Amino acid sequence: MSLNKKAQAFTWDIVFAIIMFFIVLGILIYLWSDMVEKTKSLEIEYEISWLSTAVSEQLVRTLGIPYNWTKDPESDNIIVIGLADSETIENSTKVLDRILDPDKLMHFINITQNNYPAVRNKLFGSGKYDFYAEISCLNQSNICCFEGSYLDTIEESIITCGNGFNFSISENHIRCIYLWREAECYDDESGISVEVSPQASEPLGGTSNNSWIEDLQSVGNFVSYNFSIPCGTGTYSLWTRYAKNNPPAAPGKIINISLDNTTIFSEPYEGTKIGGFVFWKWKPVGNFTISKEKHTLKIGVGKGGGGSAVFLDTLLLTTNLRYIPSDTVPSCGYFGCESQPTKCIIGNYVIQGNTTYMVHDIKTATFSEESDTKGIEEDIPFLKPTMRIKFVVYKSPQN
Repeated sequence: MSLNKKAQAFTWDIVFAIIMFFIVLGILIYLWSDMVEKTKSLEIEYEISWLSTAVSEQLVRTLGIPYNWTKDPESDNIIVIGLADSETIENSTKVLDRILDPDKLMHFINITQNNYPAVRNKLFGSGKYDFYAEISCLNQSNICCFEGSYLDTIEESIITCGNGFNFSISENHIRCIYLWREAECYDDESGISVEVSPQASEPLGGTSNNSWIEDLQSVGNFVSYNFSIPCGTGTYSLWTRYAKNNPPAAPGKIINISLDNTTIFSEPYEGTKIGGFVFWKWKPVGNFTISKEKHTLKIGVGKGGGGSAVFLDTLLLTTNLRYIPSDTVPSCGYFGCESQPTKCIIGNYVIQGNTTYMVHDIKTATFSEESDTKGIEEDIPFLKPTMRIKFVVYKSPQN
């Protein structure tokens, strides 16, 4: 009998020991896995931190390989992207540290937006991580410090940022000022209403941003907009995007537009009805010299005969006097109720809450001095721009 009890006790000791072994083993495996995960996290954080610093340094301190890669910016022969300018001293090339070539910066913005995967691979060597960059003017609330900068390799172009602000280039100069205002973002009004459609194509045959001013019809109705010019006195072209059901009956309904209580336009708006549909149409109001101050633009209905109401969708002021808007959404500048851009964002921009690992590095740089000496017209100010480049590297959930 005593032998059976000893054997039973012996059996329970083994079971208990086995259970304890597996508990300890599970704890060790958990601690090991946790340590491995933390090590991987530290390695990722270190790697993206190193990349954000190294790549941002590369951009502002090197010429790139080849050094004149802007001659063929779409080529696969580009090995390294660098934005720095250079000067020739006794048949040798000297890199200008933190002095950027404006051509290289514009090309960098352009190729990043048009072929992001290729640029990412050239900067990082792989598609393991993603990036975006915020380019802004140091100590300024807008990015007009680019205005007037001279370019060697780009004559006529629109360089597109990822956040709705674009640089217009004409006659080898950056002309970046576009003030785009949706009509419903007025500061004052009388006798008007805002039409909102769940489908942008109704009731008008063209498209819009889903809402517009509808009742510019009766004498005395008006809308007004306050704005300021960020880059000094210059010549601006004013456009309105509108729709009108029928041609005006003689003598026609008159639309009055005034700038700071001075009438700058007083004419009928022609109809836009084609084939039973009313389409949106851009109308040039004129070119005007506007100073760096706060201004008020007022659009109202004056004396006139019959004719249907004018639907007003968008206002556009631009220093690019050759620009002819044709799109139904901004193809330049920015849109919404804001009046001035603050930055150009390029790359794969993400909301920070969508990723676990994100590190940024900030660099400042200026354009080369030659941008101030190459035939800049008097109405295009050059402000010796110093820009701030925030370069962000992150690991997206998909990677």
